[in-house]
Amino acid sequence: MTAFFGRLIRALQREDGATLGEYSLVLAFILVACVAALTALGLVITDFYNNIIPGFG
Repeated sequence: MTAFFGRLIRALQREDGATLGEYSLVLAFILVACVAALTALGLVITDFYNNIIPGFG
């Protein structure tokens, strides 16, 4: 049992986890930027088609 806790403490003290945290923050920022860009683009496309559709009817 003490070997388990020893390995757990060593795993928590390693600095390798910091890079994982940094990558996840960058990924979250990219995700938010993509959602914002797609939302804005979707609104532009919707307005474009809403202006074209009355011409067909």
